[in-house]
Amino acid sequence: MRNTFIKAIHDRKKVLVHFFSPDDREILVTKCAPIDCWSVNGGESSRISYDLWDYEAPGNQGAMTLPEELIVNIEILDEPFDPAEFADWPRRWVVARDWRQAPSANGSMARPG
Repeated sequence: MRNTFIKAIHDRKKVLVHFFSPDDREILVTKCAPIDCWSVNGGESSRISYDLWDYEAPGNQGAMTLPEELIVNIEILDEPFDPAEFADWPRRWVVARDWRQAPSANGSMARPG
């Protein structure tokens, strides 16, 4: 799941996230932009969390963080996102990327030669 999420970050592709909502007590599905993922070491185990921008959230309240244990599935969509919709710079990313650089024709980040 983490590799899929990181690929979507690098390719600037939106994702469909299936996750269990404790409040609703059901699995919800929402379209998001992948922002970052990080792990927190909590003693004997580490916990991975995913930062997302939820396009289906009301108003400008799209920022969402989900712990990995609530995520059922992440699907990469063939729909690009523009980081300027939700991110401001400079920012320290856990997953390395340069969103100030234009993506290449195939969606991946263009690499300087």
